[in-house]
Amino acid sequence: MSSRALRKLQKQQGQEAANTSHEESDDDVHDFQRSQTKFNAFDLLGSQDPEDEPDSETSITEPVQTLARPFTPSKPTDTKRRKKKKKRTKKATAATEIKASDVPGTDEEELDEIDRALKALSIKNSQQTDDVNLEARQNAADERLAEDLDELFAIDQRRLNAINEMKKLFGNVVFENTAETTGTGTGRRNRNQPMDLGRALTGRYNPVSRGQDLAGAALRKNILMQAKDEWPRATSGGLGMEVVNKLPSGQTEYKLVHNTAYEDAQRQFEICVESMEPERIIHHLQYNPYHILSLLQVSEIAKHQGDHAVSGDLLERALFNIGRSVHSSFGNRLKEGKARLDFDIAANREFWLAGWRYIKNLEMKGTLKTAYEWAKLLLSLNPDDPYAINLIIDSLAIRGREHDHFIRLCSHPFFDSRWEEFPNIQCSLALAYFLQGKPAEFRSQLRKAMSRYPWIFCRLAQELNIEPIPEQIWGVQAPNQAHELFCELYIARAKDIWNTPEAISVLVEVGDTLTKNCLDVKPPEVTLGVARHVLLSDIPSVTTHLPRHFVAGRISASDPLPPGEPITDPSFNTHPARIFDVAREIFGLNGQAVDRDFENGQADSENEQPPYHHPAQSGDSPGEDQPDDDSQSYPEEYLFNHGLRDLQDFLLVNGVDRGNWDMDSDPSPLTDWVRTLRRLDPDVWDSIIRDASTELNSPLVADLLREELQMQQEE
Repeated sequence: MSSRALRKLQKQQGQEAANTSHEESDDDVHDFQRSQTKFNAFDLLGSQDPEDEPDSETSITEPVQTLARPFTPSKPTDTKRRKKKKKRTKKATAATEIKASDVPGTDEEELDEIDRALKALSIKNSQQTDDVNLEARQNAADERLAEDLDELFAIDQRRLNAINEMKKLFGNVVFENTAETTGTGTGRRNRNQPMDLGRALTGRYNPVSRGQDLAGAALRKNILMQAKDEWPRATSGGLGMEVVNKLPSGQTEYKLVHNTAYEDAQRQFEICVESMEPERIIHHLQYNPYHILSLLQVSEIAKHQGDHAVSGDLLERALFNIGRSVHSSFGNRLKEGKARLDFDIAANREFWLAGWRYIKNLEMKGTLKTAYEWAKLLLSLNPDDPYAINLIIDSLAIRGREHDHFIRLCSHPFFDSRWEEFPNIQCSLALAYFLQGKPAEFRSQLRKAMSRYPWIFCRLAQELNIEPIPEQIWGVQAPNQAHELFCELYIARAKDIWNTPEAISVLVEVGDTLTKNCLDVKPPEVTLGVARHVLLSDIPSVTTHLPRHFVAGRISASDPLPPGEPITDPSFNTHPARIFDVAREIFGLNGQAVDRDFENGQADSENEQPPYHHPAQSGDSPGEDQPDDDSQSYPEEYLFNHGLRDLQDFLLVNGVDRGNWDMDSDPSPLTDWVRTLRRLDPDVWDSIIRDASTELNSPLVADLLREELQMQQEE
């Protein structure tokens, strides 16, 4: 009903009430006047007329009765008046009803519509209020969960330093012995020592630091890694960090950034990688001592040589450079568990790779509490876990005696549903309860895990030489390849933590009470993060179970399995021919970069040491190319690197005319190059031949290559 009709109805009701009150007032006045008329004194004058005597008697009688009434009780009169008033009210109401019934769309119907509208509005408002309250309660619950998660992600800076854990394990004496054995020394004795990789990369022999070690302000407290005196004195090289976004929940998102100088060093590094010569990467690191990817790559070289100390030192240097380049608020947010990084940004992925390899180095050293703290740090940077830290954090927690925090982490609603399907979490959670001193929870969780993954405990019993194996788990095999992958990964890491008499006895006891029918459990999805984790773990028995499409293409050691399509800088042509050309300009034909200051003798004479060279493999001469291996592994790279250089050297000696070749000349550079070309798609043969002839600056080379290609096809 409209407001206009409502006002009209209210006005009518007000008028009716006023009329009723006015009528009652008039009736009272009329009654009073009639009673006064009865008391008129002139009526007594007519009492002398004999004709009117009967009437006058009547008149006299009436006033007397009337005068006597004020002294009698007034109840009969009041009752009569109330009856009159009630009667008039009923008449007025009836008249109003009759009047309303004569009008179509009566006010009563309008009142009903108002009531219905008000009722509907009240219900709607009530529902909206309930929805708002429910949403507010849900938001408050989400905020509490986020705060609890941030609390679990809080990082203790002291626990990131492996030295603190080593002091607790071995005391200060280990550092005194280290200082005695690692002293730099001076004079003739130091110069006569052999130049290994570790010494070649220190500040004393670094061309950028001019023989100066890291000292002074550079040694101030670092959120990630404490500096070492022997590191080169140099800047970060152009590495920095920016704030991307401040989330309403309190987290802050950051990203690592590179300036122009750092991007230039990055391009030079890519050229060195394409050359597939470790010496070039090491030489590049000497002139860019804090370039992250160079440090990580040379660290891998040292690890494969068995020099784990140098490998760990280079990883620490990389983390130190990241730590001194972070935003001023990053340290506090990291301590609060509120620092986030986007894994899709390539520069951020360098942090993950450095952290992952450092975790593996710490695990090898036995500093497992520090390794667990670093694993927690990587997990906090992105809870979506792009490196699948959940596949290793359980073994680090058990071995590092961090089971209390691990149980809290698994019990949090955010991870409870996400980690429910991972067998390593469910199996190790039972051991965590065992270490916590809760036997009932231990047996319950062990029964749950054994019912869901009996093949894991069958393999575990075989590895631990348990005899006899419980009948309910004996001979059970993983139902599919995904389950087999996770089984082998868990056995490789967890077989030692189950090798205690108490754990084995309970395992056998619970295994004997299981039913033979195992549950049908869906395996976790082998995501890109899981594949990345398996590749970086480098466990042969596990890698063989990885789906083929993850390892079909070339895998970069500096950015393994990046998310989505890689984004390249349009200003940098990554075509192999261009890379070879730029590499030749930078390093020269002999693969050695030239430093003008060192050539002019401006460096300290004590630092004039020959550049470090990667030791040749047994059976190979230094610098000898192996095109056969490269052509088998990376045919395109071989065609524009080793293969093209060999072909160029051959043509410089023999020329492009077959008729002028010596009888004893070996045409294998030409035949190997064309044979490798034939391994590619025939659609690209002609374009590669044109690029090769352009690179060698001779159109006749294209004719020679096409001729050789035709000859091999006819054979």
